[in-house]
Amino acid sequence: MTEVAKVPVALFSDYVCPFCYVAKERAAQLEEAYGIEVVWKAFELRSLAPGQGLPREMQHNGDPNLKHVGKMARTCAEEVCLPIGDHVIYSNSRLAFEVGALAEDHKRGNEFRDALFEAYFVNKRDIGEREVILDIARAAGLDETDAERCLDEHTHAARVDADLAEARDIGITGAPTFMIGGFPVVGAQPIESLRFVYDKLTNKIG
Repeated sequence: MTEVAKVPVALFSDYVCPFCYVAKERAAQLEEAYGIEVVWKAFELRSLAPGQGLPREMQHNGDPNLKHVGKMARTCAEEVCLPIGDHVIYSNSRLAFEVGALAEDHKRGNEFRDALFEAYFVNKRDIGEREVILDIARAAGLDETDAERCLDEHTHAARVDADLAEARDIGITGAPTFMIGGFPVVGAQPIESLRFVYDKLTNKIG
């Protein structure tokens, strides 16, 4: 029997996106269903946010639709039994992305994402702050000296820049976006939708 080739799956996301928080569960379901590894890539939703982030009320004044989006996100999170609270601050996620790339190098990517999402969406911490990121790195099992060097010397900045450039090149405009064999699936779609695309690309369905 001929073995069906596995389709590569990448997930472009931002740590401050509640729908990306939900997409983490979808990615885990895809990995379990097909025996694959979903590759996480950076996509900054608020790259112009200051390093100290934006207070919730200031961000909502700038984009009144965010209140509605927040309600939708909470509904999606509840459907997959993920705890989620209201934002206190909209963080700049750039430094977290850089340490996230370090975590991937040390095979601690999932642990780092889990700890980071919990810090931001459950404990309402500002994941743009250096000490918060270091706390998360320690919780994920990373060496603190390595994480400090990553932040101080931006050792993994080029990796993040490469992800952002790739997103621009292939026309990604929102997060989360799953790229399944080069086919984009945008948003925190139901697992059935993601599996339909995956199966279609591997000719498992007509």
